[in-house]
Amino acid sequence: GTVNMIKTITAFTVAHSITLGLSVLDLISLPRTTVEAVIALTIVFLALEISENKQYKSTPWLIAFGFGLLHGLGFANALTEIGIANEQLLLSLLFFNLGIEAGQLLMIPIFGVLIWLAYKFNKYNESATCVSYVLGAMGFFWLINRTIGIIY
Repeated sequence: GTVNMIKTITAFTVAHSITLGLSVLDLISLPRTTVEAVIALTIVFLALEISENKQYKSTPWLIAFGFGLLHGLGFANALTEIGIANEQLLLSLLFFNLGIEAGQLLMIPIFGVLIWLAYKFNKYNESATCVSYVLGAMGFFWLINRTIGIIY
């Protein structure tokens, strides 16, 4: 329910904040293309989880924490590409992270309404199947694309 959702969102947020901070401070580093390929793989995993209705109901926060660690590295790459001045590093990191959180908080009610509508019109299973196919296709495309980037 709601408590599990809050724990899951918090786990993702804490995890991506950790790796975002560590990466921007040059305490950890992984190749951008590898990080992007693994992030694409997390999207494929999520699609499979939705399609098989496994959803790890007791520990979704654990999966979200692991995904958050990976996504934080991706966010760090994006922040590095934007370019930040060292004297404003903490401020840039704070506001970048707040922007990501604002985006998440804006999306949650939208998805909540869509899920509610799917249940209301008894179309949840069909909707979940459609979402899993779209996510899976996008994730697989990005995975192939990023993997080619690693090879070449």
